[in-house]
Amino acid sequence: MVHTRRRFQDLLDAVMAVGRDLELPVVLRRVITTAVELVDARYGAFGVLTDDGEQLEECIPVGLSEQQVAASVGP
Repeated sequence: MVHTRRRFQDLLDAVMAVGRDLELPVVLRRVITTAVELVDARYGAFGVLTDDGEQLEECIPVGLSEQQVAASVGP
Protein backbone atom coordinates (compact mmCIF):
# COMPACT_ATOMS: atom_id res chain seq x y z
CA MET A 1 0.00 0.00 0.00
CA VAL A 2 2.80 2.43 0.87
CA HIS A 3 4.56 1.58 -2.40
CA THR A 4 1.36 2.30 -4.37
CA ARG A 5 0.90 5.64 -2.63
CA ARG A 6 4.50 6.57 -3.37
CA ARG A 7 4.02 5.75 -7.06
CA PHE A 8 0.87 7.88 -7.23
CA GLN A 9 2.70 10.72 -5.50
CA ASP A 10 5.53 10.40 -8.04
CA LEU A 11 2.99 10.58 -10.85
CA LEU A 12 1.35 13.65 -9.33
CA ASP A 13 4.75 15.30 -8.89
CA ALA A 14 5.51 14.63 -12.56
CA VAL A 15 2.23 16.16 -13.69
CA MET A 16 2.90 19.24 -11.59
CA ALA A 17 6.46 19.48 -12.91
CA VAL A 18 5.29 19.31 -16.51
CA GLY A 19 3.05 22.29 -15.88
CA ARG A 20 5.99 24.38 -14.66
CA ASP A 21 8.04 24.22 -17.85
CA LEU A 22 6.98 24.91 -21.37
CA GLU A 23 10.21 24.01 -23.18
CA LEU A 24 9.65 20.76 -25.07
CA PRO A 25 12.98 19.07 -24.20
CA VAL A 26 12.50 19.80 -20.49
CA VAL A 27 8.93 18.49 -20.50
CA LEU A 28 9.90 15.35 -22.44
CA ARG A 29 12.78 14.56 -20.09
CA ARG A 30 10.53 14.90 -17.04
CA VAL A 31 7.82 12.71 -18.56
CA ILE A 32 10.14 9.90 -19.64
CA THR A 33 12.23 10.01 -16.46
CA THR A 34 9.10 9.65 -14.35
CA ALA A 35 7.68 6.91 -16.57
CA VAL A 36 10.93 4.93 -16.34
CA GLU A 37 10.92 5.25 -12.56
CA LEU A 38 7.23 4.35 -12.22
CA VAL A 39 7.60 1.08 -14.10
CA ASP A 40 11.11 0.30 -12.80
CA ALA A 41 12.53 0.25 -16.34
CA ARG A 42 16.23 0.40 -17.09
CA TYR A 43 15.78 2.89 -19.91
CA GLY A 44 13.22 4.65 -22.05
CA ALA A 45 12.83 7.34 -24.67
CA PHE A 46 10.25 9.86 -25.68
CA GLY A 47 10.08 11.44 -29.09
CA VAL A 48 8.05 13.91 -31.08
CA LEU A 49 7.67 13.61 -34.84
CA THR A 50 7.95 16.50 -37.25
CA ASP A 51 4.69 17.83 -38.72
CA ASP A 52 5.06 15.55 -41.75
CA GLY A 53 5.54 12.52 -39.48
CA GLU A 54 8.73 11.50 -41.27
CA GLN A 55 11.44 12.36 -38.75
CA LEU A 56 11.96 12.90 -35.06
CA GLU A 57 11.89 16.53 -34.05
CA GLU A 58 12.90 15.76 -30.47
CA CYS A 59 14.04 12.51 -28.87
CA ILE A 60 14.94 12.30 -25.21
CA PRO A 61 16.54 9.03 -24.08
CA VAL A 62 16.89 8.17 -20.39
CA GLY A 63 19.13 5.46 -18.96
CA LEU A 64 21.20 5.00 -22.11
CA SER A 65 24.86 5.88 -22.58
CA GLU A 66 25.89 8.27 -25.35
CA GLN A 67 27.27 5.27 -27.25
CA GLN A 68 23.96 3.40 -27.00
CA VAL A 69 22.06 6.45 -28.19
CA ALA A 70 24.45 6.93 -31.14
CA ALA A 71 24.12 3.24 -32.08
CA SER A 72 20.32 3.40 -32.01
CA VAL A 73 20.16 6.49 -34.19
CA GLY A 74 22.67 5.27 -36.74
CA PRO A 75 25.02 7.27 -38.97
